[in-house]
Amino acid sequence: MEVNAKSSFNWNFELRIQKTVVRSELYKIRLEPGHNFVANPFNFTIPASHLRKNSGQVILQTYTGSTSFTRADAFLPWEGYYLANNEGTADTLFVNPNLSSNSTPPVTSKTDGSGWRLQIVARCGQMADPENFAGVAAASADGWDDNDLVEPPPIGDYVSLYFPHPEWQKVLSRYCDDIRSPANPNQEWRFVVETNLSNEMVTLRFDGLQEIDPSLAVFLVDEAMKYKQNLRENAMYQYQSRQHELTKQFTLIAGKENFVSEQTANAQGVPEDFVLEQNFPNPFPASGTFGNPETAIRFGLPEKSVVTLKIFDVAGHEIATLLERVELPAGRHQRVWDGRDAQGRAMTSGIYFCRLAAGNFSRTMKMTLMR
Repeated sequence: MEVNAKSSFNWNFELRIQKTVVRSELYKIRLEPGHNFVANPFNFTIPASHLRKNSGQVILQTYTGSTSFTRADAFLPWEGYYLANNEGTADTLFVNPNLSSNSTPPVTSKTDGSGWRLQIVARCGQMADPENFAGVAAASADGWDDNDLVEPPPIGDYVSLYFPHPEWQKVLSRYCDDIRSPANPNQEWRFVVETNLSNEMVTLRFDGLQEIDPSLAVFLVDEAMKYKQNLRENAMYQYQSRQHELTKQFTLIAGKENFVSEQTANAQGVPEDFVLEQNFPNPFPASGTFGNPETAIRFGLPEKSVVTLKIFDVAGHEIATLLERVELPAGRHQRVWDGRDAQGRAMTSGIYFCRLAAGNFSRTMKMTLMR
């Protein structure tokens, strides 16, 4: 079970007053099970190669605000760092302040020339989670191993991408790196994108496709949309976050063509014709704990198109513009209407119409708003 982020923070910042620390001795910082935040106890930079733990490699991550946590290769003075202890007992971080002494060899690439890593960068509004990796490496296993790194906890406004693995039965179950064995060329990675920002565009970008054997197909499946996208043709995916869907599930599939075809058989690809689907829910809002109405409008494009999507009342007056001549790639898309007009005023219960225009295609559907 995932430990609650707030309760599992361990703030290991120490104030040293009138005490001399001998640089020839290792400095020890206790790491409790779960999330830990640590700081450099010295007023000079210590390379990450001078840090070690009793178990596992030391991967420092520092919080940078809008870009969440990024990995660091040095222990800077006056800086705080995130470090996970995914074991059930306390560990120790050993800091070697003697820069002239031998140090732990730096951590090498996870692939070491015998595998590949695909980086998935998630962005939502001004927030980003850039360091997430799926891949294979000769030194990795399909289950948990030291190459599978824990996802740091979210702070403030955030977007977080993680691979959930509660079956590994570790202290923490969310991982930003999921590296497998290359023995099996057919692999699936299930991952989750979570944000606390509603009605914002979420962008997923996949970097490193050139590292993957060109004979392997690489697809993304949006589980809720039942939509599959060939990442070799389009390495970016967008959707709009919803109050009712702030957590969204995806599957990344890499493998031989027949394996990928079988695994994606229930998902739709790029439509052959323009499509405007009935909004969901309809009538809206759906029952639940959210006080504001919200409905998802889904449409499909057989080719890259300039799209306009607008809402009208029964008298034909334009109420809101969701898209105004925006170029979108071929595929299935979704936008959200929150039941408000262009000035942010809540609309009354009644019948409304959504009109999609893309190239020479135009289609209108009826929606019902209930308050």
